[in-house]
Amino acid sequence: MLGSMSRRLVRKPLFLGIAGVLIGIPIAGGAAMLVSEDFRDQVGAQVASALPGTVVGDCEIKPGTQCSNVNLSGANLFNARLSGANLSGANLTNVNLRRADLTRANLSKADLSRADLYRADLSWADLTGATLRAASLRAAQLNGANLTGATLPGGDFLRDADFCNTTMPDGSVDNSGCQ
Repeated sequence: MLGSMSRRLVRKPLFLGIAGVLIGIPIAGGAAMLVSEDFRDQVGAQVASALPGTVVGDCEIKPGTQCSNVNLSGANLFNARLSGANLSGANLTNVNLRRADLTRANLSKADLSRADLYRADLSWADLTGATLRAASLRAAQLNGANLTGATLPGGDFLRDADFCNTTMPDGSVDNSGCQ
């Protein structure tokens, strides 16, 4: 049984995403095949996992990246490492940023409407003037974040979010999550 299963698996190509390029590589046996897809000119491209070095909509996904005013609408940036990134003014509508590391990121004036930021780390992030309408910030880390002038979602969208030394849209400081 294992032998026949191995033969079936061996004939299927393995797909890898490297620097925004999807490449199909046959493991062994079967017809040789190379398939390539470049996401760099795709707005809203779906990336299986935002690996460091992946390029989505002219933006290299990596810590400290400089991608102000970029359009990443609809991108899947699950678990992306974007600490210290400059995404000011970016279109991040409908973006999957679940479990993303956005510590110390500049998201000022970014549009994060309907973005999924579940368990994202936004500690010390600059979200001044950002739009977060209908965004999910459930269980997000917002310690030290600056939300001055930001449009926040209400209700359940903020459930279990962690606030400590967080500057709220009205300029007040929320320490409700400090321990």
